[in-house]
Amino acid sequence: MKKVTRIIPCVLVLSILAYIPLTVYAYQGGANYRFQGKGDERLEQIMDLVEKARIRASISLQLSQNLGFDVSRLQEKYRLGLQLMDNANLEYRNGKYVEALNYAFQAMNAFRECIRNATRTIAEDRANVSIGWMGLTVAVDRLEEFVERVNSSVQAVKAEGMDVSVVEDLLEEVKATIAEIKNLLRVGNISGAAKLLGDARAKASAALAMLRRIVCAEHIMVKRMERYLEKFEEARSKIYDRLRMVPQHIRERVRLKLDEVENLLNEVRGMIRNRIMERAMNRIMEMHRRLLDILNETKG
Repeated sequence: MKKVTRIIPCVLVLSILAYIPLTVYAYQGGANYRFQGKGDERLEQIMDLVEKARIRASISLQLSQNLGFDVSRLQEKYRLGLQLMDNANLEYRNGKYVEALNYAFQAMNAFRECIRNATRTIAEDRANVSIGWMGLTVAVDRLEEFVERVNSSVQAVKAEGMDVSVVEDLLEEVKATIAEIKNLLRVGNISGAAKLLGDARAKASAALAMLRRIVCAEHIMVKRMERYLEKFEEARSKIYDRLRMVPQHIRERVRLKLDEVENLLNEVRGMIRNRIMERAMNRIMEMHRRLLDILNETKG
């Protein structure tokens, strides 16, 4: 029983270590033949991913060894990965990007094999424990990545002046739920964690949908206000045409009022650019009242 309690948290850690983002493989399948121009930048990104895999492999070996498993063969594979990393760095320093890339991918595969085999060793010893842990922890990891992507979009929309506080609140609820899921996993409550995971996913999807509605509504409001401004421009032009038919003293007074309307128009344009929509709408209503007053004054 003691070994089981030690295996449970270790399986959690190893299953997280085993999850390496699939974007790593977006560079494979011919990318090394298109390495002209931006070789330095791409290779540095790959080497950074290889280093992360190395760290995960090192931790997985240490955990397996602490649990009493024989990791001698995995250590050989790990040392091979280190040698391949060294080869990649050497070729990189010599400016041979294609060779460096090939070595980097070989090192990545070596480290990933260490992680997979370390996890599999424990899984075979306690299959029922590991399967639940592995599936849920990978799912939680992906959900966290999704939440981060949505949050990045939220911050970008917020920078445009839109009110996204309701979306931020919902994302905070999701983050709190994720923390609770991790606590349940630590104590072995897999069914409870799975239930909360479903709730968290639903809230995260709702947050994204809500953000899209806010952006869409904002876009529609901007277009509507821009049409209002076009109508005001047309009305102002018609008033200028009428001024030729009114007495001089009325004409001067109306022109002063039209100048005030012009200032309001410019103010509203600035508010729309800065997404201060409520104040912009108030200014539009004020312009509407002033234009009606001017129209009435020029009728006679």
